[in-house]
Amino acid sequence: MELLRNLILCLACVSVAACAGLAVRDKAPQEAWEKLARGEAQSLLVQFDAAASKSAALSALPAGEIEVLKDYDALPMMYLRFRSTHALQNLLAQPSVVRAFVNRREVPMPGKPAQ
Repeated sequence: MELLRNLILCLACVSVAACAGLAVRDKAPQEAWEKLARGEAQSLLVQFDAAASKSAALSALPAGEIEVLKDYDALPMMYLRFRSTHALQNLLAQPSVVRAFVNRREVPMPGKPAQ
């Protein structure tokens, strides 16, 4: 009976960990994960839940895994360069990180000049 209880507990922990992993991977575009897996560094806009949480989330990571390209002081966002899937996964696992986006040039509205 003890063995069965421990097995059920172990399976529950694995299920929760798998679901958490899926949630982390869903916070960034699939193309970013694929390029990082091929060894290509990726620059992403990262949204935090509050501006104050940016430095706390970054300080929890080993030095050199992420390069800050731009810190938007008035916004809870940073433009960061990731060199590995491990670095991206570690940052996205932080509760204060909402999502990461690929920085794309916006297409101008019809009739508006391109910038």
